[in-house]
Amino acid sequence: MDQQYMMQFQMLQEEAQQLNQQMQMIEQNISEIGEIKESLDEIGKSEKQEILANLGKKIFLPVVVKEKHLIVDVGNKKFVKKTIPETNTLITQQLEKLNIARMQITERLEALQKEAETIMHGIQDKKVEDENKTSGKSKGKKDDECDDPNCGHKH
Repeated sequence: MDQQYMMQFQMLQEEAQQLNQQMQMIEQNISEIGEIKESLDEIGKSEKQEILANLGKKIFLPVVVKEKHLIVDVGNKKFVKKTIPETNTLITQQLEKLNIARMQITERLEALQKEAETIMHGIQDKKVEDENKTSGKSKGKKDDECDDPNCGHKH
């Protein structure tokens, strides 16, 4: 019985670990999209012709902006020309999807926590039951009917 509880507990731990990894990826994507949104807002407001384009890993390239339209991958390797407000709308939709995924993962992690607590209570109950058996008490006997005169209760 203990092995069954331990296997269930281990499976819960593994699932929680996978969910935490997914959560980290979601948080990273949310952060990156937030940075893109800020950059787009600055480009949209800026009257300057030259900006610093982030190539990634904090490497920037000074570039001259010829027009304020963007080429956006809309899926299936299909690229479309979009304005900054259109791109911001697309980014907002992506953020909403990521926030929904984050909420679902959080809910599942909370459910896993409750399941883990239930398993731990089962292990503790089994341990108490085993201790009672070894101390002379058995099922069907009342506390005052145990065989151990040193058990601590009135005989």
